Amino acid sequence: MRLTRKQRTITLRARLMAIFLALALVPLVIIGWFSLRTTEELIASMVIRQLENAAADKAAILERWLEERQADLKVMAGSSILKSMDPGLIAPYLELVRKEYGVYRDLTVLSAAGRTVFTSRAGRRPDPVTDVVRDAPYLSDITCQPEEQESYFYIGAPVRDDAGQLAGTIYGSVGTGKIISVILRISLGKTGECYLVNEQGLFLAHQDPAR
Repeated sequence: MRLTRKQRTITLRARLMAIFLALALVPLVIIGWFSLRTTEELIASMVIRQLENAAADKAAILERWLEERQADLKVMAGSSILKSMDPGLIAPYLELVRKEYGVYRDLTVLSAAGRTVFTSRAGRRPDPVTDVVRDAPYLSDITCQPEEQESYFYIGAPVRDDAGQLAGTIYGSVGTGKIISVILRISLGKTGECYLVNEQGLFLAHQDPAR
């Protein structure tokens, strides 16, 4: 079947249009792909930089917050009430501190002989941390217990009498829920989440503790 001149002209014109259209679209496709790739890399770089800055800021805030908690224990340890090692004086004082500060889950005081002078922990049971008399400030690792709803850590400070002799040790336990409310408040978009993880990859604090 032979095509007429008119049909050949139309076919040739269609082919030329297709070629010109392809020549026009190919650069646009390349430019679009390059722009999309560049945009993705730029967004990833911005997000990573934001996370690095946020991590540095949160690390500084967390360090300062821990220093404040250690200072709390030193102030308590230096009070005349704790130096007296009198349970009748210590109990209302530390319960008031615990209530007003809203940070400490429990407070425990040991005498230099290792006797428990006061503890706010219900159902007192042996504890490898708070049953030890220490002659220096102490900061434990974060502990995760299956029966606990949140992980926690201990801060300790020695109590010295007026002569500078060791009279005992005070311990405070702090739940990581306080770290979440104070430290991990960060905006990472609608789906972003912030965690506190140790060197072994264990989750220490999470914005959704149930997980």
